[in-house]
Amino acid sequence: MMKLGGIKATYDALNDYTAYETGDGNAMYARPGEVAMYDGRKGKWVDIPPMMQSMMGGKMQSVGPIGNIVGTIKGAKGIDPNILARMPKIFSERFSWAIVSGVAKKARPNDPVSSPAACPAGSGATKCRAILHDSEGAIHPITYDSEHKLVGINLDGQVMVFRYGTFNIARPPGW
Repeated sequence: MMKLGGIKATYDALNDYTAYETGDGNAMYARPGEVAMYDGRKGKWVDIPPMMQSMMGGKMQSVGPIGNIVGTIKGAKGIDPNILARMPKIFSERFSWAIVSGVAKKARPNDPVSSPAACPAGSGATKCRAILHDSEGAIHPITYDSEHKLVGINLDGQVMVFRYGTFNIARPPGW
């Protein structure tokens, strides 16, 4: 699960979809090639016309600023075309300790790769280390727990927090 501001994105690995919850009962769900929406005020699933479904479930899933952030990681292989459907998983893989520390070692071979850091609130971690990652001139502190699992990415003062485990999320009808 990853959280940024009021949006929480939870990936279901078994069924390969992500739930995006806003905290007000509304939610969007994305799986490869398909999206679903839940209206929390009305307490029902929203019908999405086929043309809109095609647009939202297709190219929209892999473009935009999120695709750009994920695409700038040196040392990582190609971008999964289903970013929206697998965002928490993709971020934890793209910003893995192995990839980011490898980039840091190459960029600053005489400096320590990481330093002790405060664990992001809400991550559940108690002992953390951060790597300063240069993403095309912008320095982003990336925080890992004691097992080297990604727990935070600081994007210009906005901290994206990651948690791992089993989470109870809704599943759209027919998924």
